Amino acid sequence: MRKNTRRALTATTSLAAGAGVSLGLFLGTGSAHAADLSVPAPKAPAATDLAQAAHAAGTAQAREMAGRFFVHLDQRARHLPVDQAARADITAQAAAKSPEAAGDAVPVYSLSADFVTGKTGSAPAQVAYLAVKSVSADGRQATARVEPQQHGYAVVGMAQGTDELAYAAKAKDGYAFTEPQLNAWYRVSGQQVLPLNESARQSVGEHGTTLTAYQHLVHQRYADKLPGSVYQKSHKYGGVTPATGTVSLADTTPRALLAGGGGAVAAGAGALLITLVTRRRDTTA
Repeated sequence: MRKNTRRALTATTSLAAGAGVSLGLFLGTGSAHAADLSVPAPKAPAATDLAQAAHAAGTAQAREMAGRFFVHLDQRARHLPVDQAARADITAQAAAKSPEAAGDAVPVYSLSADFVTGKTGSAPAQVAYLAVKSVSADGRQATARVEPQQHGYAVVGMAQGTDELAYAAKAKDGYAFTEPQLNAWYRVSGQQVLPLNESARQSVGEHGTTLTAYQHLVHQRYADKLPGSVYQKSHKYGGVTPATGTVSLADTTPRALLAGGGGAVAAGAGALLITLVTRRRDTTA
């Protein structure tokens, strides 16, 4: 598998999987078939869900999380050791960041397991989470990852930059989605899958490909690595799921952590710091 060049979020539960359910992007059954696929668009979240997600990103708890995240970015820039950074009292620094949620919640679509396995009538992607921009007092931007919880929506993680929002804005007449194991971003227009970044161009070519051809491509890449596969049973990372990247602050090469069960939810400032990874900026069309 190629190393993932995206930066980590701090949780991997899925909107599509429902409240309290771990993200299982590649959970699915079925088999690929040679005939052209009838490919619908992914189901979009309701307006009420988007409104609740935007509200959740602006709560005091979410702003505190964002403030700590921005401080951790500063610590990383200073190459502060992980253990020292995790022990530091950053409460006052986090409050000084005065982060605010900005703009609407945007659905982030990611490759669907049913599409990988060729299940009839499956969309290429599904909603993985909702994204809301967060801006600190000094102008630094991040993306809040918002997901449904037992009692409404909550921010479960932060990520540096606003790549998800930038790619979604490039959807034009279709929708954008990611193939997370490659950090590839695509735009679906009609029956075409078009690349939005360099990883996607390496995947499907400069001019893209058809949805049917793309389905065959991802089937070859992932169908034998789903949970329950020989790949998983041989203890090779537990099967392919869109988990976070987990690296030390000294590691400058972000990569995917392939883990069964949707990966682990990071808890506390120390864990947030450890799972922070800065990805290569790549929002070229």
